[in-house]
Amino acid sequence: MNDLIRLGEDERELIADKGFFERKLAVSNKIRTAFVQLRDDLGAHIRPEHYLAPESVDFTEGKISGGEKHYDLPYLFLDFPRRFSREAIFAYRSIFWWGHHFLFTLILSGEWLPEYRDRTFQGWEALAARGDYVAVTDDPFEWRHQDEFFKVLPPGGPGPLEETLRNLPFLKLITFVPFSDPRLEAGALAQIGLQTFRDWEFIFTR
Repeated sequence: MNDLIRLGEDERELIADKGFFERKLAVSNKIRTAFVQLRDDLGAHIRPEHYLAPESVDFTEGKISGGEKHYDLPYLFLDFPRRFSREAIFAYRSIFWWGHHFLFTLILSGEWLPEYRDRTFQGWEALAARGDYVAVTDDPFEWRHQDEFFKVLPPGGPGPLEETLRNLPFLKLITFVPFSDPRLEAGALAQIGLQTFRDWEFIFTR
């Protein structure tokens, strides 16, 4: 005989609460609007003719999308500029991950990868001062803020990280923005994304 599936008082209160979904929708719409603003701000700023970038990068439209089950939690992302292919990746991805954080990440691969790496090493101190992280996993689409996947850039140079980064088939920088960041209450999400892009732009500018 199957065990009875009992719903406790707190569970019954939860499933009766329509307000949570109304608040979730309102918050999600605000974040989507901020991502639209960021896409427009990036579009006004970027100068593709000055970039070391592969062909067929989308510098005009971008893509806003999302889902409900990344490790069982909803997410929303903006890819702009973007190109994902076997031959090359050139993407600036902005992510909201429910229950975790906002993050902004630059993912680069392809023929210019050695140049991207060298420029990152040359600008290491500025990136370290920002508190940025670099991916050490071979999965370019990992988002979890864990030491096994990302290392904060230490001041003084890459040290042992240099060999790891030179052996990966891509370069991925990432900055995490916790939900407690006061800039979010001030309405600066799009501005954070634009400034992060500008601070990283030296890596792929001619």
